[in-house]
Parts: sequence; structure tokens; C-alpha cells
Amino acid sequence: KERGWAINVGGGFHHCSAENGGGFCAYADISLCIHFAFVQLNISRVMIIDLDAHQGNGHEIDFADDNRVYILDMYNPGIYPLVKLSAPTPRYFIPLFTL
Repeated sequence: KERGWAINVGGGFHHCSAENGGGFCAYADISLCIHFAFVQLNISRVMIIDLDAHQGNGHEIDFADDNRVYILDMYNPGIYPLVKLSAPTPRYFIPLFTL
């Protein structure tokens, strides 16, 4: 199959990176699935669309230098984790503000 998609309606543990837990996140399920897809399924690139109110700092850390992963993250910058990450590869972060 040339193209496909997957969705996690449960949210995912996007505060946990490969090296550290974060928030209430115990393991990096998003990063694990993406690494599995690269190694076992021969997937060449992926896009993470993170629509949770919190910044997905875990997978952003894990894939900061990996241009096979594009991240679209919409979040409220005034709540946890209160960090600003900068990645050298293309990323699109959309801080949302409540009125």
C-alpha cells in the first residue's frame, strides 16, 4: 500500500520521550509506534497531528532531528509543559489562546 493513516483516539502519551517520562505519561507510545513503522513496516515518513490542549513535548524531543517526521501541534502555551522546543527540521506549532 502506498499511503495509509492511523489514529489514536485515546490521546497517546505525548509528554513522554524515549529517555524520560513526563506529565502522567509512563511510556512513549507515539515514538515507539513510529520507530516500529520505520524499522518493521518500512515506512518512509510520518506526520503527527497533535490536537491535545498540551504541547506534545515528548515526541517533539524524540524526532527533533528526524526529517522523516512532520509534526503539526496545536496547543495552549499557557499550560503544562510550559517549554518551548525548537527543532531544526520543519515543524508547525500553533499556540492557541483562550479568550
